[in-house]
Amino acid sequence: MSRTVPDRPANRVGRPRRIDIDDIIRVGRELGLDRLSLNAVAQRLDVTATALYRHVDGRWGLEATVGEDLLREFVAPDDPGTDVTTHLTSFAMTLWRFSIDRPGMAHYLQTLFPRGPVGRDLLAAQVTALTDRGHLPDTAFLLVNSVANLVIGLAAADELRRTHADSLVEARKEAVETLGHNATLAAARTGIPVLNAESRARVAMAAAVRGLVEFAPPGTPATAVFANLP
Repeated sequence: MSRTVPDRPANRVGRPRRIDIDDIIRVGRELGLDRLSLNAVAQRLDVTATALYRHVDGRWGLEATVGEDLLREFVAPDDPGTDVTTHLTSFAMTLWRFSIDRPGMAHYLQTLFPRGPVGRDLLAAQVTALTDRGHLPDTAFLLVNSVANLVIGLAAADELRRTHADSLVEARKEAVETLGHNATLAAARTGIPVLNAESRARVAMAAAVRGLVEFAPPGTPATAVFANLP
């Protein structure tokens, strides 16, 4: 005896795939901040971009969620035996390398720093390191913030150059060669070694940090620093 099996609905919709914030962070890290987007994450998770809004507040929230998770890996050096200049220069170059090694991080930090609790804790730790070395809290914050902004800007510029490296090879070569057409620039370049990106950043940050610390020595309130601006 045969029995009739009812037809299944032709357009039956299955239960949506369930994701959580850890899934979003994992895929976001795999993509990297330079390739991060709602659509890219959604495609990898096999969900709609709309589904992500249950966990992150749009593109800005997605960047902050992934960026803050990446920032947890940052470890700033803090040798109590070093002076303020050495400490800040070491902090700057550690942040430079951290940003360069993670495509998109420099742009993330340059857009707004700090964005969340991890960034705030990072900044607070550096302020504490300077107050431990004799700076007042307000001046310590001014110095740390200035150094961070400067080195993040250098990292962002280096990241941009690397992005266009292939197309800039000939243009860069031509630009260097044409410096010789100007007698002042040709003479100025004599004796200057060829520096890589990290060496250029170190020279710039060492000079900037020394100037900042000289301008705002330990014990100087921020109001006095601003009052003494040329």
